[in-house]
Amino acid sequence: MRNKFDADEEIEQKLNPHIIMRLFNWIKPYKGKMILSCVIMLLASAISLVSPYLIRMAIDEAIPNENIRLLVILSVILLLCIILSLQFTIPIENLISTLHFQATRDNSTRFYNENSFTELCTDKLSETPEGSKQALFFVDIDHYNYLLEYLGHDECEKIIVDVADSLRHVFPKTTLFSRISADRMILLTEISKEEKLDDVITNYCVDFQQQLFARFQEEYDVTASIGISVYPDQEKRYPLLLKFAEKSMNIVKKNGRNGFHIFDPENDLKDK
Repeated sequence: MRNKFDADEEIEQKLNPHIIMRLFNWIKPYKGKMILSCVIMLLASAISLVSPYLIRMAIDEAIPNENIRLLVILSVILLLCIILSLQFTIPIENLISTLHFQATRDNSTRFYNENSFTELCTDKLSETPEGSKQALFFVDIDHYNYLLEYLGHDECEKIIVDVADSLRHVFPKTTLFSRISADRMILLTEISKEEKLDDVITNYCVDFQQQLFARFQEEYDVTASIGISVYPDQEKRYPLLLKFAEKSMNIVKKNGRNGFHIFDPENDLKDK
Protein backbone atom coordinates (compact mmCIF):
# COMPACT_ATOMS: atom_id res chain seq x y z
CA MET A 1 0.00 0.00 0.00
CA ARG A 2 1.38 3.37 -1.04
CA ASN A 3 1.67 6.19 1.44
CA LYS A 4 1.69 9.93 0.77
CA PHE A 5 5.50 10.09 0.83
CA ASP A 6 5.96 7.64 -2.05
CA ALA A 7 5.28 10.49 -4.45
CA ASP A 8 8.53 12.12 -3.38
CA GLU A 9 10.50 9.24 -4.92
CA GLU A 10 8.86 9.36 -8.36
CA ILE A 11 11.06 10.71 -11.14
CA GLU A 12 9.83 13.11 -13.88
CA GLN A 13 6.44 13.54 -12.25
CA LYS A 14 4.28 16.58 -12.81
CA LEU A 15 4.64 19.57 -10.50
CA ASN A 16 2.74 18.75 -7.33
CA PRO A 17 1.82 21.77 -5.15
CA HIS A 18 1.34 19.54 -2.11
CA ILE A 19 4.97 18.39 -2.25
CA ILE A 20 6.10 22.03 -2.54
CA MET A 21 4.03 22.96 0.52
CA ARG A 22 5.55 20.11 2.54
CA LEU A 23 8.98 21.44 1.59
CA PHE A 24 8.07 24.82 3.06
CA ASN A 25 7.21 23.12 6.36
CA TRP A 26 10.77 21.85 6.60
CA ILE A 27 12.32 25.30 6.20
CA LYS A 28 9.95 27.11 8.59
CA PRO A 29 12.48 27.05 11.47
CA TYR A 30 14.97 28.85 9.21
CA LYS A 31 12.57 31.21 7.41
CA GLY A 32 14.14 34.36 8.93
CA LYS A 33 17.60 33.41 7.71
CA MET A 34 16.21 32.29 4.35
CA ILE A 35 14.46 35.62 3.79
CA LEU A 36 17.58 37.53 4.84
CA SER A 37 19.68 35.45 2.44
CA CYS A 38 17.30 36.20 -0.44
CA VAL A 39 17.32 39.94 0.32
CA ILE A 40 21.12 40.06 0.50
CA MET A 41 21.42 38.06 -2.74
CA LEU A 42 19.06 40.47 -4.53
CA LEU A 43 21.02 43.49 -3.29
CA ALA A 44 24.34 41.92 -4.26
CA SER A 45 22.98 41.09 -7.72
CA ALA A 46 21.64 44.63 -8.16
CA ILE A 47 24.99 46.15 -7.22
CA SER A 48 26.85 43.81 -9.59
CA LEU A 49 24.69 45.10 -12.47
CA VAL A 50 25.87 48.66 -11.85
CA SER A 51 29.54 47.87 -12.54
CA PRO A 52 29.19 47.18 -16.32
CA TYR A 53 27.19 50.40 -16.73
CA LEU A 54 29.89 52.43 -14.97
CA ILE A 55 32.62 50.86 -17.11
CA ARG A 56 30.64 51.63 -20.28
CA MET A 57 30.29 55.27 -19.24
CA ALA A 58 34.02 55.50 -18.64
CA ILE A 59 34.88 54.00 -22.04
CA ASP A 60 32.23 55.82 -24.09
CA GLU A 61 32.16 59.20 -22.39
CA ALA A 62 34.86 59.96 -19.83
CA ILE A 63 37.93 58.67 -21.70
CA PRO A 64 37.09 59.94 -25.23
CA ASN A 65 36.23 63.40 -23.87
CA GLU A 66 39.23 63.39 -21.51
CA ASN A 67 36.85 64.11 -18.64
CA ILE A 68 39.11 63.34 -15.71
CA ARG A 69 36.55 64.52 -13.16
CA LEU A 70 33.88 62.12 -14.47
CA LEU A 71 36.42 59.30 -14.65
CA VAL A 72 37.38 59.84 -10.99
CA ILE A 73 33.70 59.93 -9.94
CA LEU A 74 32.98 56.71 -11.85
CA SER A 75 36.04 55.05 -10.32
CA VAL A 76 34.95 56.00 -6.79
CA ILE A 77 31.41 54.74 -7.40
CA LEU A 78 32.76 51.50 -8.87
CA LEU A 79 35.04 51.02 -5.87
CA LEU A 80 32.09 51.56 -3.50
CA CYS A 81 30.02 49.02 -5.45
CA ILE A 82 32.80 46.44 -5.16
CA ILE A 83 33.12 47.05 -1.41
CA LEU A 84 29.34 46.81 -0.90
CA SER A 85 29.21 43.65 -2.99
CA LEU A 86 31.88 42.06 -0.80
CA GLN A 87 30.02 43.18 2.32
CA PHE A 88 26.93 41.35 1.07
CA THR A 89 28.79 38.28 -0.21
CA ILE A 90 30.52 37.49 3.10
CA PRO A 91 27.22 37.35 5.11
CA ILE A 92 25.72 35.11 2.41
CA GLU A 93 28.61 32.67 2.72
CA ASN A 94 28.31 32.75 6.52
CA LEU A 95 24.56 32.12 6.33
CA ILE A 96 25.04 29.23 3.91
CA SER A 97 27.70 27.77 6.20
CA THR A 98 25.39 28.15 9.22
CA LEU A 99 22.45 26.55 7.43
CA HIS A 100 24.64 23.66 6.26
CA PHE A 101 25.88 23.11 9.82
CA GLN A 102 22.32 23.12 11.19
CA ALA A 103 21.19 20.72 8.47
CA THR A 104 23.96 18.18 9.12
CA ARG A 105 24.73 18.44 12.85
CA ASP A 106 23.12 18.02 16.23
CA ASN A 107 22.91 21.43 17.89
CA SER A 108 23.88 20.26 21.39
CA THR A 109 26.76 17.86 20.78
CA ARG A 110 27.87 19.17 17.36
CA PHE A 111 27.94 15.53 16.25
CA TYR A 112 26.65 14.64 12.77
CA ASN A 113 22.98 13.78 12.49
CA GLU A 114 22.07 10.27 11.38
CA ASN A 115 21.59 11.01 7.68
CA SER A 116 24.90 12.85 7.33
CA PHE A 117 26.72 10.20 9.34
CA THR A 118 25.35 7.43 7.12
CA GLU A 119 26.76 9.10 3.99
CA LEU A 120 30.14 9.85 5.57
CA CYS A 121 30.37 6.41 7.17
CA THR A 122 29.65 4.63 3.89
CA ASP A 123 32.43 6.62 2.20
CA LYS A 124 34.88 6.02 5.04
CA LEU A 125 34.25 2.26 5.02
CA SER A 126 34.98 2.09 1.30
CA GLU A 127 38.26 3.99 1.82
CA THR A 128 39.58 1.69 4.57
CA PRO A 129 43.26 0.85 3.93
CA GLU A 130 44.04 -2.77 3.19
CA GLY A 131 44.59 -4.71 6.39
CA SER A 132 42.99 -2.05 8.60
CA LYS A 133 39.59 -2.34 10.26
CA GLN A 134 36.77 0.01 11.19
CA ALA A 135 35.02 -0.36 14.55
CA LEU A 136 31.44 0.90 14.85
CA PHE A 137 30.47 1.78 18.43
CA PHE A 138 26.81 2.03 19.48
CA VAL A 139 26.60 4.01 22.75
CA ASP A 140 23.40 4.10 24.82
CA ILE A 141 23.13 6.15 28.03
CA ASP A 142 21.82 3.94 30.84
CA HIS A 143 18.64 4.91 32.72
CA TYR A 144 18.18 7.98 30.52
CA ASN A 145 14.40 8.07 30.96
CA TYR A 146 14.85 8.18 34.72
CA LEU A 147 17.36 11.03 34.39
CA LEU A 148 14.99 12.85 32.06
CA GLU A 149 12.09 12.51 34.48
CA TYR A 150 14.19 13.48 37.50
CA LEU A 151 16.29 16.29 36.01
CA GLY A 152 14.34 17.60 33.04
CA HIS A 153 15.29 18.09 29.41
CA ASP A 154 17.73 21.00 29.77
CA GLU A 155 19.82 19.33 32.46
CA CYS A 156 19.88 16.07 30.50
CA GLU A 157 21.13 17.92 27.43
CA LYS A 158 24.03 19.21 29.53
CA ILE A 159 24.79 15.62 30.52
CA ILE A 160 24.68 14.52 26.87
CA VAL A 161 27.11 17.31 25.96
CA ASP A 162 29.50 16.10 28.68
CA VAL A 163 29.17 12.54 27.40
CA ALA A 164 29.97 13.76 23.88
CA ASP A 165 33.02 15.62 25.19
CA SER A 166 34.16 12.43 26.91
CA LEU A 167 33.92 10.54 23.63
CA ARG A 168 35.93 13.22 21.85
CA HIS A 169 38.58 13.05 24.57
CA VAL A 170 38.96 9.26 24.29
CA PHE A 171 38.70 8.59 20.56
CA PRO A 172 41.07 9.81 17.81
CA LYS A 173 40.36 13.05 15.95
CA THR A 174 39.68 11.09 12.75
CA THR A 175 36.67 9.40 14.39
CA LEU A 176 33.20 10.09 12.97
CA PHE A 177 30.60 10.88 15.64
CA SER A 178 26.81 10.95 15.38
CA ARG A 179 23.88 11.48 17.72
CA ILE A 180 20.98 9.41 16.43
CA SER A 181 18.51 9.99 19.26
CA ALA A 182 18.23 11.71 22.63
CA ASP A 183 20.33 9.12 24.48
CA ARG A 184 22.10 7.23 21.68
CA MET A 185 25.29 7.98 19.79
CA ILE A 186 27.27 6.03 17.22
CA LEU A 187 30.86 6.47 16.13
CA LEU A 188 33.21 4.95 13.60
CA THR A 189 36.95 4.79 14.14
CA GLU A 190 39.76 3.14 12.20
CA ILE A 191 42.05 0.54 13.75
CA SER A 192 45.28 -0.02 11.86
CA LYS A 193 46.67 -3.43 11.00
CA GLU A 194 49.54 -2.86 13.46
CA GLU A 195 47.11 -2.63 16.38
CA LYS A 196 45.48 -5.52 18.18
CA LEU A 197 41.74 -5.13 17.64
CA ASP A 198 40.39 -6.43 20.95
CA ASP A 199 42.93 -4.51 23.01
CA VAL A 200 42.24 -1.22 21.25
CA ILE A 201 38.46 -1.56 21.60
CA THR A 202 38.78 -2.53 25.25
CA ASN A 203 41.02 0.45 25.99
CA TYR A 204 38.61 2.84 24.29
CA CYS A 205 35.61 1.53 26.23
CA VAL A 206 37.37 1.42 29.61
CA ASP A 207 38.80 4.92 29.14
CA PHE A 208 35.36 6.23 28.20
CA GLN A 209 33.71 4.65 31.24
CA GLN A 210 36.44 6.14 33.45
CA GLN A 211 35.81 9.54 31.86
CA LEU A 212 32.12 9.28 32.73
CA PHE A 213 32.90 8.30 36.30
CA ALA A 214 35.33 11.18 36.70
CA ARG A 215 32.82 13.70 35.30
CA PHE A 216 29.68 12.58 37.13
CA GLN A 217 30.71 10.76 40.30
CA GLU A 218 29.76 13.69 42.55
CA GLU A 219 26.41 14.43 40.86
CA TYR A 220 24.71 11.61 38.96
CA ASP A 221 25.35 7.96 38.24
CA VAL A 222 25.82 8.26 34.48
CA THR A 223 26.94 5.08 32.72
CA ALA A 224 26.69 3.72 29.20
CA SER A 225 26.11 0.42 27.43
CA ILE A 226 28.26 0.00 24.33
CA GLY A 227 27.94 -2.42 21.43
CA ILE A 228 30.65 -2.82 18.80
CA SER A 229 30.72 -4.34 15.33
CA VAL A 230 33.79 -4.58 13.09
CA TYR A 231 34.33 -3.92 9.39
CA PRO A 232 35.12 -5.98 7.35
CA ASP A 233 35.38 -8.99 9.68
CA GLN A 234 31.69 -9.21 10.51
CA GLU A 235 30.00 -7.26 7.72
CA LYS A 236 30.91 -4.89 4.88
CA ARG A 237 27.55 -3.09 4.57
CA TYR A 238 26.90 -0.22 6.93
CA PRO A 239 23.20 -0.96 7.70
CA LEU A 240 24.07 -4.44 8.95
CA LEU A 241 27.10 -3.17 10.85
CA LEU A 242 24.79 -0.76 12.65
CA LYS A 243 22.28 -3.53 13.33
CA PHE A 244 25.00 -5.78 14.79
CA ALA A 245 26.40 -2.97 16.96
CA GLU A 246 22.90 -2.22 18.30
CA LYS A 247 22.32 -5.92 19.00
CA SER A 248 25.58 -6.02 20.93
CA MET A 249 24.51 -2.97 22.94
CA ASN A 250 21.20 -4.68 23.80
CA ILE A 251 23.15 -7.72 25.06
CA VAL A 252 25.00 -5.40 27.45
CA LYS A 253 21.65 -3.99 28.60
CA LYS A 254 20.35 -7.49 29.32
CA ASN A 255 23.47 -8.33 31.31
CA GLY A 256 23.16 -5.40 33.69
CA ARG A 257 24.27 -2.36 31.66
CA ASN A 258 27.46 -0.28 32.15
CA GLY A 259 29.73 -2.36 29.93
CA PHE A 260 30.62 -3.21 26.35
CA HIS A 261 30.31 -6.17 24.02
CA ILE A 262 31.95 -6.91 20.67
CA PHE A 263 29.57 -8.59 18.25
CA ASP A 264 30.10 -12.35 17.94
CA PRO A 265 28.33 -13.68 14.81
CA GLU A 266 28.42 -17.31 15.93
CA ASN A 267 26.69 -16.74 19.25
CA ASP A 268 24.88 -13.39 19.03
CA LEU A 269 22.87 -14.21 15.90
CA LYS A 270 21.32 -17.13 17.79
CA ASP A 271 20.16 -14.79 20.56
CA LYS A 272 16.71 -13.61 19.51
